[in-house]
Amino acid sequence: MNQIHTPLSKDAVIAIHTITIQRFGGINGIRDEQLLNSALAQPFQTFDGDELYPTIAGKGARYAFGISANHPFIDGNKRTAAAVLGAFLRLNRAQFKPRHADLLNAMMGIADGSLSCKELEAWIEKELRG
Repeated sequence: MNQIHTPLSKDAVIAIHTITIQRFGGINGIRDEQLLNSALAQPFQTFDGDELYPTIAGKGARYAFGISANHPFIDGNKRTAAAVLGAFLRLNRAQFKPRHADLLNAMMGIADGSLSCKELEAWIEKELRG
């Protein structure tokens, strides 16, 4: 049986992006709204009635991968991806507290193509507590 996970709203993700830019610098704004919509829909895709990403780690990985790889924002995509991953997991009461350097390496790995979404999912799963 699949567990029901609460998605982040588009407004929440945009707010996370804005706060990230305000805190760390960069240019605020959406570069491609369709890519943003795609990144936010991916975690909850289904095929023939079955979720493609039924676990919280799978959904979190799709959020982070979609934002980091698709570059829907003008600036700060990797930072936003990391923040959205954390927010989604916290919203769904998952205990996720990786070392900062490991999280940074994961986001850089997505961006440079050295980390697949499946590898990211496995790393998130390993870092989940409780």
